[in-house]
Parts: sequence; structure tokens; C-alpha cells
Amino acid sequence: MRRLKSKPLLWFYATFFLIVISANALAQESLDEVVFPLMDGARIHHQKPKITISLERIEGSDQWASLRLLVDDVDVSAFVVVGDRVVNYSPRGDLEYGKHTITLETMDEKGTILSPLTWHFTVPRSELFDKASARVLVDAQSDLQLAAKENSEEPEWAVQSNATLNSVMETGYLKVSLDANVWYADQEKNEPTGDKFNLNNYLLDIYYREQRLAAGDLTVAGTELISPSIARRGGLMELSFARTKALGFLLQSNQLTGFDHAVELDNPDQRLMGGSLEQKWESAGNLIIKGTALTGKNQDPGGYNTGTVASPSNGQMYTLQVNASPLDEKLGLTGEFGVSRFDEDTSDAFGYNHGKAWLARFTSRMGSYDYGGGYKHLGRHFRSIVDTSAMDNREEYSLYGTKTFEESSLTAGGSTFLDNVEEDPLLPVVRNTSLDIAYNVFKANWPMLFFNSNLVYQASSDEPANMDDIENFTQTFTGGLALVREKWNLSPSYTYSRLEDDSVADSDSQTHQASLIAGIQPTTSVSLSPSLSWSRTDSGDVVPVTSTLQGTLAGTYLFSPMHDFYLTLSAIDTDTDDNSAHTTTYDSICQYNWHPETRFLQQVRKTISLRGRYNHTHDRIGEDSLEDYALSVMVSIGGLPVMLY
Repeated sequence: MRRLKSKPLLWFYATFFLIVISANALAQESLDEVVFPLMDGARIHHQKPKITISLERIEGSDQWASLRLLVDDVDVSAFVVVGDRVVNYSPRGDLEYGKHTITLETMDEKGTILSPLTWHFTVPRSELFDKASARVLVDAQSDLQLAAKENSEEPEWAVQSNATLNSVMETGYLKVSLDANVWYADQEKNEPTGDKFNLNNYLLDIYYREQRLAAGDLTVAGTELISPSIARRGGLMELSFARTKALGFLLQSNQLTGFDHAVELDNPDQRLMGGSLEQKWESAGNLIIKGTALTGKNQDPGGYNTGTVASPSNGQMYTLQVNASPLDEKLGLTGEFGVSRFDEDTSDAFGYNHGKAWLARFTSRMGSYDYGGGYKHLGRHFRSIVDTSAMDNREEYSLYGTKTFEESSLTAGGSTFLDNVEEDPLLPVVRNTSLDIAYNVFKANWPMLFFNSNLVYQASSDEPANMDDIENFTQTFTGGLALVREKWNLSPSYTYSRLEDDSVADSDSQTHQASLIAGIQPTTSVSLSPSLSWSRTDSGDVVPVTSTLQGTLAGTYLFSPMHDFYLTLSAIDTDTDDNSAHTTTYDSICQYNWHPETRFLQQVRKTISLRGRYNHTHDRIGEDSLEDYALSVMVSIGGLPVMLY
């Protein structure tokens, strides 16, 4: 066997090693540039890649007259270099890890806007994750009272803080995010109701392509008859394929939050469960058909709405909604039909009632005209388990239109509501008819002018034997302007309301309201915000005429970026014409803020404040006075970032 000499063998290995190193270097260098459309969907291990669009590979690009380049929906056309059949862009800074979108908008020589072209590429954080980050942002404040009037309502100490978590992980078509907010609050007196340490909200979202799985504080899209949106804590699953979308959800029927109710879906008596199926046909006039089913129980309505005394309820709803826009924005049509089965009080023996509802609406926009209208019928027993206090047994008609001129716009609308439309013998039939007109002027270099009027006529019929008839007419007129200049702004307005009551109660009234709001910034260091308002209400001979005058002055003085001063002064005077009541209240707050610069936590805004407050209420009839004052020091930090990953 022939032996190879050592030197040629070394040269062979050295040459091979250099070739491999050079190839890797070239490969790495090639990753510094992404070329479209050839590399659509590529993974680029470089945070500042050169973006190149090869026009030779795009059919019809020779007919383009202009183009606009967007990176992640941000216009970067000003930094684009157009060469010989190529478009080049170099990011001015490092791109974030994750998926990025390149959009090219073009126009041909005739001025026709062409369909945009879109490509994607990914800057992965690692071989496993395209994007992975987790950050907590903390805000905190502590107050300590230095001096105060005896028996002051101001607490001797108070602490409050909140932390917001933002986290995301992406790999391929999978995206997982978790966002949450928690807060802590406590003070020496007048303690806040509820838990001192509370989970305010959280949301876990998992996306894979068009599919979604989520848990936490959700907002589920509903319908007009059910509820436009359902905001509750729970979970949902959304599946999409082509133009079909299926949604299923399981939610709490009350709106309780906190750590104790983070995931509380095991109680069948306090749960909403439902789903929807939606199909879209673009070729058939953008037709969308959506069916929704919902069932639920609310056995503890006190947690749902603490402001009312509601009964435990149980119910189901089924709706079918149809939307179409056969002429795009020139004509939009909406129709919906729904049925409900509802027990408004499960503690009694009356059981379920069945109800129906339906609606039809149209909208149109043609040139400078925008108009629409509709009809809705809510049956006597039609109720929603989502919102048990919603109106029922009503018929509605509405019509509106807007004309936009070159420097102004005019809007008019009318509606009629007929309550007790299915004539419950224990209630009267009440008709409310309203007319609204609004005119706005936005001429260049002029103050913006506005005028609104609202007329409402209410009348009843078929009253029960023990009930008087209802008939009244309400008029409301509002006018004003807004004038904005470089160093000041001014906004006066006036509102007049009048009620003519022709029923037995005869509760006629009229109200005048005037206000003046201004803003002044004579220098970069000084800003003032004065306001003045006046109102007068005359409710006839039975109730005395009441007048209220209120003035407020807020001001800020900036000594330097580290020092500023804030002041608020306000006064309210309320008087009656028969001298039965007359009070004047003064309130003032002044606060000096120091924002120290420290070697630690340089990215956090730190503030040490000295705050004083004084309040005085004078009863001018009884000559009694109440006053309260306090001086406190506050230490706060804002925007403290804690990078978890």
C-alpha cells in the first residue's frame, strides 16, 4: 500500500478547512440579505438584514409608475433606494425578534392603485423560538401624612402599586402570549372594598395559523339581539377554515375578578355557555350568515350587578344573523331573528317564558352622502341571559342621513320607540318620537363651530284604570365653538333644555347651562387651564330655582426637567331663589415634584412629592363651616421594567 506523505495530507485538510470556513462565512453573509419574492417566509439570523425586492421576478412590474414600501405597516419609502430593476431598503436599527411583514404598494401610469404585494420573513431568537420575551412593568406609590387637621378624612398613610406582565413566544405558526395586571392597595382609613391584593385582569392566548384557544378576561363578539359584545372571564376556542369560522365559549355569568375567581367555571349555576358558526361568501355580495346559541344561569346576580336587586335567572337564546354588502359600501344590509327561553326568577314557581325578536337595517355611503335606517321588534318575553336588564316588549324605527360639504357637515336623524308593543294590560303603551339635527363647521383658520338640537315627544295610550296618561315634550339645543392656536385654546358652549309636561304631574322645567374652557401656555415652562361653568334649573313653583356657579384653575410650572409644581384651585357656589339653601365649597391642591437622577434605576421615573390639600365648605344659610386640610409626602416610581426573559 502506498503511503501518503504528511505535507500533502496537511495541505488537503487545511484547504478543506478553509473551504468550509469560507462557505460558512458566505452562507452567514448571505443571511444578511433577504430577497423577495424568492425568499418569502425565510428565517434570517440577522437583526438588520438588507431587504431587496427583485422586480424582474414580479410580473407586470415594468408598468409601475410609483411604489410605497411598508415594513410591519410602517412606511419606509423615504429610505428606499431604487436601482436597476431592484428595490433596496436597509433598516436603520435592529429589528425585533419574530415575524416581519413586507408590503409593497404600487400605482400604474394611469394612476390606478394596484393590489399590494405582501411577503414575510422571520428573525428567530434561537433555533427553538422565533420570538420569546417576558417583561413586568411595575408602578408604585407610597403616601405618608406629615400634618393634618384633627379628624381629617385624609389617611395617615397609603400604598398602592400595580404590575403588568407582557409575555410572548412564537415558533413557526404557533404563537402563545400571556398578559396580566395585578395591583395592591391599602391605607390607614377608608380602606378600599374588596381584596387588597387583586388580579385585575389576565389573558392567555394561543394561536396556530387561524385557530385560537384563549382563557382569561375575554370579549366575545355577540350580536345586537344577544349583546354586541360579551365581556366575562372564561375560555374560548375559535376554529377557522377558508371562509368558515366556528366559535365555542364557556364564561362566568357574573363579572367577578380577583385571584379567587381566576378560573371559576366549575359552578353550573354561574355559567354562560354558547357558540356560533359563521360562513362568508365573497362572490355572493359579501354575504355572511352567522348562527349563535347561548345558554346560562345567573344564580348569584349580586356579583353581576351590585347596584341593583336582581333575581336569580336562567335562560337560553338562539339567533340567526345575515349581513350582505352587494354594492360594497353603497349598500349594506343586516337582518337578525332570535328566540329566547327565559326564567326571570328561578326562586318562584312561574317557570319559563318564550319570546321572539327580529330586526332589519340598511346603510349606504355614496359620495358625500351617508345614510341608513332600520326596524327592530323585541317581543314581550324576549330576554337575554347576558344582560337581564335589557329592554323588551318594544318596537323601534330609525332613520338617519349625513351630508358632508367641503368645510361643514349636516346630520339629521329620527326615531320612534313604542314600549309595551304587545300590550301588557298592567302597563300603558308609550310612544317616544325623537328628532336630532347636528351641524358642524370646520373651515380652515376658523374656529370649529357646532350646533345640535334634540326634540322628543312622549305620549301614552291604553293606560290601566289606576294610571294617569303621559304626555310631554322635551327640547334641547346646544351650540359652541372650539378655537385652537399655538399657545392657547378656547371652547365656549351653551345648552338650553325645556320640558313641557302636559300630564297630571305638570312637572314643567327649563335648564340653562353655559361653560367656558381655556388653555394657555405662554412659555414652555408654564401652562394654565382655567374653566368656568354656570347652570340654572327652574322646575316651576313647587321646587325652588337652583343656580350653580363653578370655577377651576389648574396650572403647572416646570422649573427644570427634575423639578415642577402643580396647582389646582376650584370653587362651587350653589344657591336657591327662596334662600332655602346656599353653600359655597373651596378646594385646593398644590404639589411640588422632584424627579431625582440616580445611578440606579436610570430608566425609571422616580418622583418625590410634597402635597398639600385644603377644603372648606360654608353653609351661608346656617352660617356653618366645615374644613379639612392635610400635608403629605409621596414617593413613587413609574415604569420599572423587570425583564424575565
